[in-house]
Amino acid sequence: MFLGRKNNIKEEDAKESMAAVRTLLSWIRTSLGLMAFSVLLDRFDLFIHYLGPTFGIPEEKSLYLYWVAVVFAGLSFLTVIVGLIDYIVVKRRIELGEYRSNAFIYIFYTLIVIFVLSILGYSVFIHR
Repeated sequence: MFLGRKNNIKEEDAKESMAAVRTLLSWIRTSLGLMAFSVLLDRFDLFIHYLGPTFGIPEEKSLYLYWVAVVFAGLSFLTVIVGLIDYIVVKRRIELGEYRSNAFIYIFYTLIVIFVLSILGYSVFIHR
């Protein structure tokens, strides 16, 4: 009876550890997507720089897209850091046997993303 309980505890720890690893991989996947979008914006900036005058797009738009690409690259880096911190905290809590979901890190990161996207949305759609 005691052995069965011990195996269940280890099995639950393994499931929680694997879930933590999957969550870390999701953070990394999100970061790679943000970085890919950053590279896409940078390449589109190059396109506008060379072919923009042909289509009547002012040169200032080219510089603007460069900084948007830099912001998304920074957001990608921040995503990896936040994911790694979350993973370390979750693993430590699992080892201590007191794992509870920490909503602070998700709320904080969501607010950062909303802030960055609202600034970009304002500058693209309203400021023009």
